[in-house]
Amino acid sequence: MDVRRVVTGFGDDGEATVLFDGDAPARIDMPPAVGASAVDLWRSDTVPLDTTSATDPTEAPFALMPPGSLFRIIEFAPGDHQPLWHATASVDFNYVASGEVTVLLGDEGAVTEEVHLRAGDTFVHRGPRHAWVNRGTEPCRLVCASVAATLPDGFTPG
Repeated sequence: MDVRRVVTGFGDDGEATVLFDGDAPARIDMPPAVGASAVDLWRSDTVPLDTTSATDPTEAPFALMPPGSLFRIIEFAPGDHQPLWHATASVDFNYVASGEVTVLLGDEGAVTEEVHLRAGDTFVHRGPRHAWVNRGTEPCRLVCASVAATLPDGFTPG
């Protein structure tokens, strides 16, 4: 998945400038059984975000959810793929840009709820275990922005 990414910041003179303009460098191919790929557009290890650095934090090793923030696009292929169950210590703001996707809540073998989303729908997720599946006939592109958050005592992300 090639996605152009433009990132602005401050130049040496303190004026606004474009720091990066090109393909997003952090592309993630998930196992074929999952049927998904992702591209990280930006991520950080802290909140609030640092606007003074000219380095690109998305060149760091992959993290499901860094301890700060994340801006990611995920594409789910249609078909009977294995759900990738996970939980993150974050609040996730998701927008379905194209296609359809179903979010499963609960755990593998113990789904408690399913929510079907179509292009234009949004989904704010606040930490519980979940998985995404594309039961449609077209790829689904999900735009995600996440911010680190606290979870209930005793709940472990992963």
